[in-house]
Amino acid sequence: MKNSLTKTLILFAVIANLAACKKEEDSTANLVIEANYDSTNYTNNISELLPYTQSFDALVVEMKKGRTTDVQLAAYKMRNFLTNNNGVSVYTNMNSYNVDFILSMSNGWLEKAEMASGNVFNPDSTNKIGGTYGGYLFTANGHEPEQMVEKDMFGSYCVKMALQLLIINEPNLKTLDQALFLIGLTPQFKNSGATKHGVYADRYMANYLARRDKNDGNGFYSQIKFNFLKLQAALKAGAKFNKERDEAREAIKSILEKATFATVINYCHSAISNMSQTEMTPAQKAATLHSLAECAGFTMGWASMARKSISFDESMQILSLLQAKPDALGNPLLFISDRVNQVNKLNQIISLVQTEYNFSNIEIEEFKKNWVNDQNR
Repeated sequence: MKNSLTKTLILFAVIANLAACKKEEDSTANLVIEANYDSTNYTNNISELLPYTQSFDALVVEMKKGRTTDVQLAAYKMRNFLTNNNGVSVYTNMNSYNVDFILSMSNGWLEKAEMASGNVFNPDSTNKIGGTYGGYLFTANGHEPEQMVEKDMFGSYCVKMALQLLIINEPNLKTLDQALFLIGLTPQFKNSGATKHGVYADRYMANYLARRDKNDGNGFYSQIKFNFLKLQAALKAGAKFNKERDEAREAIKSILEKATFATVINYCHSAISNMSQTEMTPAQKAATLHSLAECAGFTMGWASMARKSISFDESMQILSLLQAKPDALGNPLLFISDRVNQVNKLNQIISLVQTEYNFSNIEIEEFKKNWVNDQNR
């Protein structure tokens, strides 16, 4: 009887041990990541964000009107798109550091755009007033307010809000859809901002993720798509996949930052190419000033971002080299009149960014390309 009881207890122990092993095995089972993003509730989930992004889009459209010489922009009208439009205030969701540099009634970029608009600009004249030149609107010193605002807000508003939802807060399936939308991605992941894709074309930062991705499955766009799919799968699967969830969250943040500064390198390359000509044409001069503003806008958008890799001081160093440090704006026209020395400054930016993100020399070379255009995607 005693032996029988002992055998029974041993049997129960073996069964319990097997069950425990099975449970542990189940808890570490591989996460199943679907090939396509589940967009079942996407439209409903992003609906509350539409008044905000529509207001931002309207501001950009309004600022672009200043590229035409006979258009006089009004700062108060542009300011309203961010402060009181569609029943929302966009600026309250921006990184606070960036707000005043855009909205200030005394020297913000919207005021500078108004002052420059309606005039013709000549970068070679000693009688400097802002105005249109080569299809863009510049201040008297050659800053381009439109790009300083738009590219700044890609970071300080769009990406900032996406990271708030994904990194600062604990994400759920609704906020995942919202972050996707704010980055400018769609559930179709077209890897292209080309207009031929209609409503599925990538916008905002996603457009630049695509431009920096050569569509070989390893680039920024491919990586961010994979990590959105991974994060969605982990959220659906529950707490046992929190490790995978958090891996995907961190990867998305890192990819967005690296792609932003890879784009800064792209525009540095573009400016260097124009500045290296024996004689710069008016179109090349305008394109150079435009590229510098893109660099500065993208950099400024990340300057005070939470939980980023690049430091605030490094961002300020880049902006200073671009003659665009926010509290001490310089003179970008030097990139036209003093090209040799200024090319060296652009190379310093490339070197700083390469070191910060450990980009290879091959990657630095590839960042020269707009892969969407090159591949006609």
